[in-house]
Amino acid sequence: MRSNPKLGLTDLYVFNAPGNASTVFILDANFLPKPGEDLLDRAAVYNIHCATDDSFKAGLTWNFVNQGDHIACLQMDEANGAVGAKGRELGRLTPGKEAKLPGGIRAWVGRAKDPFFGNSPGLGAFRAQLAQGKYDPEVWAKASGTNIFLGRTCCPLVLEVPNAMLGKKVSAFGTVAVKDGSGWKQVQYMGKPLMAHSMLFEDEDLKAAFDASRPDKQKEFHNFFSARIARSAHFAASRPDPFAYGDEMASRLLPDVIRYEVGTEAAFVAANPNGRKLSDDGMSTSLTWLIGKPTSQHLKDPVNYTGTFPFVIPA
Repeated sequence: MRSNPKLGLTDLYVFNAPGNASTVFILDANFLPKPGEDLLDRAAVYNIHCATDDSFKAGLTWNFVNQGDHIACLQMDEANGAVGAKGRELGRLTPGKEAKLPGGIRAWVGRAKDPFFGNSPGLGAFRAQLAQGKYDPEVWAKASGTNIFLGRTCCPLVLEVPNAMLGKKVSAFGTVAVKDGSGWKQVQYMGKPLMAHSMLFEDEDLKAAFDASRPDKQKEFHNFFSARIARSAHFAASRPDPFAYGDEMASRLLPDVIRYEVGTEAAFVAANPNGRKLSDDGMSTSLTWLIGKPTSQHLKDPVNYTGTFPFVIPA
């Protein structure tokens, strides 16, 4: 989405709100918001999907639509509806201001500091090494301190939803759809951090296909994920059988959703991920899965978030 930053999705967070009576969903959109311009594309629908079953049918979807003078927040009573589908309107949001919606939902949309921190130069060097058939575990430390996201802003779509609306477990993902002739086309998908960037980075067509997918249709990407992980684990000498490890991890990572046990402490960690907090080091966790052994991106969290609603820092 480099040609239209407004359509881009960069991150998804799911975690328990203070008091454990509600759950926070934050979908970061628009990786280059500019003061005075629309935060969201007026021809698009931005969605936070929340499935409560393994088939991704039951659950809820919240839609965000730019109506010009406000951003409408709508709700569908299904988790994986048709591309471009919209539900009933819950309320109208003014950027930068909290809105209280029916059912006790709190909402916020606006321009904010990007909470993600990532060693992008290290990832670029790692990708170059893989292409050459080698891996230097010091690649991350050599690029330490370089957070290209520092100083950047985005447009977080923030919801705090009462746990009574969610059930015991949820699987969350985000999508963006745009008008395509008389229909709609899905152009962005967001689940765990860096999945497309780390697993499909050489092939723009594959990444576009992944962005157009839904969790119930992602088995076709299993072999691509498995091959990337196996290659990484082989050159890192991290696993006795890299191919078996690649298959195992591809099955764990797909479908690409953030699973969360409602009412518990979120922690996006390699061994047993449960939701994702703003403070979790998502890149290090994803690198650990990819490489097959504990891996740190060697980057300090700049703490571009708070502990209270809307949890992001307005910019």
